[in-house]
Amino acid sequence: MAEMRKLARRVLKLERINASLRQQLGTQEKEKNTLNGELTQMKSQFELSSQPHKYLMETLQGRDKKIEKLTETNIALEKRISVLEKKLKQVIEEKNKLSLDLERLLSHQEEVSIIKNLVASIGRGGGEGYSSSHVRPPPHRKCYPPPLTSQPQPTIFVSE
Repeated sequence: MAEMRKLARRVLKLERINASLRQQLGTQEKEKNTLNGELTQMKSQFELSSQPHKYLMETLQGRDKKIEKLTETNIALEKRISVLEKKLKQVIEEKNKLSLDLERLLSHQEEVSIIKNLVASIGRGGGEGYSSSHVRPPPHRKCYPPPLTSQPQPTIFVSE
């Protein structure tokens, strides 16, 4: 019987310990739920507070992308301008060469017309006393490039 009492006391003691542990577990669960609620609330507040930051970051990233794209476009246009400037220089040089050739051609045309007139006058019989001293050589023309004007460069429209 002493053993039974011991066992009964021990069971009662264990039941008290069990009850107190259950009570502690209940209070800890309430604390856990309270802390979880606070954590959820803080996370939502953090999200709300970081939205302007997030918006600002997204805006800056978008602006950086636009700047990068415009920079690439600018580089491509500068390359195109340099190519067009080279072509323009070539066209101007070609124009100057053609102008010089035309000037030479016109001076030769005058010489040819003088020779034709001379041959025609000789052919008509009027060239008996005609000496070469009467024929004047055509005036010698110096070929200069055309003067530069202050006209604006032409605008070239290219469709893309």
